[in-house]
Amino acid sequence: MTMGSRYIGEAQTIIDAKNRITLPAKFRSKLPPSPDGTVVLLVGPGPDFWSLEVFDKESGERRMHELAGDSGLPDAEQRKRQALLGRFEWCECDKQGRVLLPASHVAWARLKGELKVSGRGGHLLVYSPEEAKTSAQQLDLEDLDPAAVARLYEEAKLQGSSK
Repeated sequence: MTMGSRYIGEAQTIIDAKNRITLPAKFRSKLPPSPDGTVVLLVGPGPDFWSLEVFDKESGERRMHELAGDSGLPDAEQRKRQALLGRFEWCECDKQGRVLLPASHVAWARLKGELKVSGRGGHLLVYSPEEAKTSAQQLDLEDLDPAAVARLYEEAKLQGSSK
């Protein structure tokens, strides 16, 4: 069964000296285990600012299919999307909810100290709050006016009706 909006809300975590993060319980409880009982995650670069996208196995396989595209000879744009697949890594979540992130990913996303984990519907976004503020990508509830919320809802309705 596909659950497209499994991950919502935000939480904090930290990254340790070994590049491990502990996924907050609110998200960890939603992660589906593999048939062998392990929890496998797909981790790759985030699209909007220096961050990492984290997918459970099912959502990760969907993202890989989207990037790989249809069979046949790919055009230049498709080859760029396929090359992005080389920047994704499978990681395992241990029983304590810790995930060892690849050092290259941690460096690229500029992760250090306290981090945010944000639910994005079908996946999670892990980022440094400072990086999000710098790129104006963070939605702080205190700074969010009702008109901006209404615009976001309206855009989502329009996109949903075009499918």
